[in-house]
Amino acid sequence: MTYLNIKAAVSGLLIAAISEIARRFPSFGGLVASLPFFLIFPALLERNVSFWLAVLAASGVTIILYGFAMWLASSLGITFK
Repeated sequence: MTYLNIKAAVSGLLIAAISEIARRFPSFGGLVASLPFFLIFPALLERNVSFWLAVLAASGVTIILYGFAMWLASSLGITFK
Protein backbone atom coordinates (compact mmCIF):
# COMPACT_ATOMS: atom_id res chain seq x y z
CA MET A 1 0.00 0.00 0.00
CA THR A 2 2.87 2.36 0.76
CA TYR A 3 4.38 1.68 -2.65
CA LEU A 4 1.07 2.56 -4.32
CA ASN A 5 0.82 5.83 -2.38
CA ILE A 6 4.40 6.79 -3.26
CA LYS A 7 3.81 5.90 -6.91
CA ALA A 8 0.61 8.00 -7.01
CA ALA A 9 2.33 10.97 -5.35
CA VAL A 10 5.30 10.86 -7.71
CA SER A 11 2.99 10.55 -10.73
CA GLY A 12 0.92 13.50 -9.57
CA LEU A 13 4.00 15.64 -9.01
CA LEU A 14 5.38 14.70 -12.41
CA ILE A 15 2.12 15.59 -14.16
CA ALA A 16 1.89 18.90 -12.30
CA ALA A 17 5.50 19.79 -13.11
CA ILE A 18 5.13 18.95 -16.79
CA SER A 19 1.88 20.91 -17.10
CA GLU A 20 3.43 23.98 -15.44
CA ILE A 21 6.49 23.82 -17.69
CA ALA A 22 4.27 23.35 -20.76
CA ARG A 23 2.14 26.33 -19.73
CA ARG A 24 5.20 28.57 -19.48
CA PHE A 25 7.10 27.11 -22.42
CA PRO A 26 4.62 25.92 -25.10
CA SER A 27 7.28 24.30 -27.29
CA PHE A 28 8.21 22.05 -24.37
CA GLY A 29 4.56 20.99 -24.22
CA GLY A 30 4.82 19.88 -27.82
CA LEU A 31 7.94 17.92 -27.01
CA VAL A 32 6.22 16.12 -24.16
CA ALA A 33 3.19 15.39 -26.35
CA SER A 34 5.42 13.83 -29.02
CA LEU A 35 7.25 11.65 -26.50
CA PRO A 36 5.22 8.52 -27.37
CA PHE A 37 6.72 8.58 -30.87
CA PHE A 38 10.24 8.45 -29.45
CA LEU A 39 9.31 5.59 -27.15
CA ILE A 40 7.36 3.48 -29.64
CA PHE A 41 9.63 3.90 -32.68
CA PRO A 42 12.84 2.48 -31.15
CA ALA A 43 10.90 -0.30 -29.43
CA LEU A 44 9.48 -1.40 -32.77
CA LEU A 45 12.89 -1.27 -34.44
CA GLU A 46 14.32 -3.47 -31.68
CA ARG A 47 11.62 -6.02 -32.47
CA ASN A 48 12.78 -6.12 -36.11
CA VAL A 49 9.78 -4.25 -37.49
CA SER A 50 10.67 -2.63 -40.80
CA PHE A 51 11.68 1.04 -40.61
CA TRP A 52 8.74 2.42 -42.58
CA LEU A 53 6.18 0.32 -40.73
CA ALA A 54 7.69 1.46 -37.42
CA VAL A 55 7.53 5.12 -38.52
CA LEU A 56 3.94 4.68 -39.67
CA ALA A 57 2.84 2.93 -36.48
CA ALA A 58 4.60 5.38 -34.15
CA SER A 59 3.23 8.35 -36.10
CA GLY A 60 -0.27 6.92 -36.05
CA VAL A 61 -0.24 6.37 -32.31
CA THR A 62 1.18 9.86 -31.74
CA ILE A 63 -1.53 11.44 -33.94
CA ILE A 64 -4.23 9.54 -32.07
CA LEU A 65 -2.80 10.64 -28.72
CA TYR A 66 -2.59 14.28 -29.91
CA GLY A 67 -6.24 14.08 -30.94
CA PHE A 68 -7.22 12.57 -27.61
CA ALA A 69 -5.29 15.28 -25.74
CA MET A 70 -7.00 18.01 -27.79
CA TRP A 71 -10.42 16.46 -27.15
CA LEU A 72 -9.70 16.09 -23.43
CA ALA A 73 -8.45 19.67 -23.16
CA SER A 74 -11.50 21.08 -24.95
CA SER A 75 -13.85 19.02 -22.77
CA LEU A 76 -12.11 20.50 -19.72
CA GLY A 77 -12.71 24.00 -21.06
CA ILE A 78 -9.15 24.70 -22.21
CA THR A 79 -9.13 26.83 -25.35
CA PHE A 80 -6.35 27.10 -27.90
CA LYS A 81 -5.34 30.37 -29.51
